[in-house]
Amino acid sequence: MKRINILICFIIISLGWMITSCHDDLSTLDVKEVPGVEIDTTGMKAFSVHQFDYLVVEPNLVKAKGLSESNLSYEWRINLIPGDTTFHIIGDQKNLNYEVRFKPNVSGNYHLLYYTITDKSTGLEYIMSWPVTVKNNIGEGLVIAETSDGINTDISHIMHSLVTTDYTGESVKHNVYSSINSGTIKGLIKQMRFTKMYGVDVLLGITDNSITRINTLDYTLSGTNGELFYSNSSGQHPQALGGIVQGDMYVADGKLTGTYLGASRKFGLPFDFTYKVPDHIAFNGFNYYPLPIRINFYDEANQHFVYLPTIMSFGDNKMHPVPADTEGVFDPATVTNKVNLAAGVSTGGDFLHLLKDKSSGDIGLYVLDGGQDNYPSPIPRRRKHCIAYPRLRKLTKQNILSF
Repeated sequence: MKRINILICFIIISLGWMITSCHDDLSTLDVKEVPGVEIDTTGMKAFSVHQFDYLVVEPNLVKAKGLSESNLSYEWRINLIPGDTTFHIIGDQKNLNYEVRFKPNVSGNYHLLYYTITDKSTGLEYIMSWPVTVKNNIGEGLVIAETSDGINTDISHIMHSLVTTDYTGESVKHNVYSSINSGTIKGLIKQMRFTKMYGVDVLLGITDNSITRINTLDYTLSGTNGELFYSNSSGQHPQALGGIVQGDMYVADGKLTGTYLGASRKFGLPFDFTYKVPDHIAFNGFNYYPLPIRINFYDEANQHFVYLPTIMSFGDNKMHPVPADTEGVFDPATVTNKVNLAAGVSTGGDFLHLLKDKSSGDIGLYVLDGGQDNYPSPIPRRRKHCIAYPRLRKLTKQNILSF
């Protein structure tokens, strides 16, 4: 009987403790509701923006009664690299209008955008975040190498109906390269060439002492100097870039290198020729018959024209002097004492050479045809034209860009 009484007393005490513990003590606390901010995210789960376009975010804020707009401050932050914990402040207004210059994201990666609203009267922060995907926005167009300091080079890009297929708008993007790669290209680019390297669209550019590869998907730097060659060529001084059928050409230090980059990730070794290749060389990239000779240039040291039928392992892959021809407009073997101003190939496959006489300063345009097929050794055919321009003696290399 005594044990039952003790048990009953224990139960009564426990119930009393539970009842008193659930009771709110309002005797000493001053209860005050703090007005807050809610961010309506309806239709705002994630954002995507094209590279070099503006990311515009106008959040719908629901402020509690009594909260003053003047007491609120805003901050927008985004990480510079997807997955990184370093964030950069990109705005301090209620709405965001920010030009996105990050390179396009790889599939599955994204930047993180943070929006922070601070109640300055209480110090409370209201934070919201969204994933941001950057898409590629640089398509077919005109690529421009420009400099702001006369020392280094940046890349800009223009899209317009005149230079972009099936494009009706107008897009001008400045400082494309430096915005993506956090710096400009050292030196002044003097020539650029678009090609493919092992299936990847690239832009090659040369300065007086460097060669640079840029991937045109996102205009990121993807190699310089020796990184683009199977042999170490970091000490070379580039002269020219060019292309023939199944051949990407590179001239440096008077030597010619030819590699089919469509099936190779780098340039190979330079050809072992005794001729010193000039800055201006005519590369025949037209793929129609019968134009068997692929390369032609004027050799200033030996004072005659030189031709190369092919760079392939089969066929005639040796350099030869263009033979004398006394029956045509001019004899290519007697064109002496000249300096190269420009060289190119016409749409018909003729080799064009603009030469200046070292003594008189007279300038002449010398035209030779593309040769006659005679496998394995093509035959240079007649010289076609020689147009003299004595009135243009002041013309120099610097003010002749191309044919």
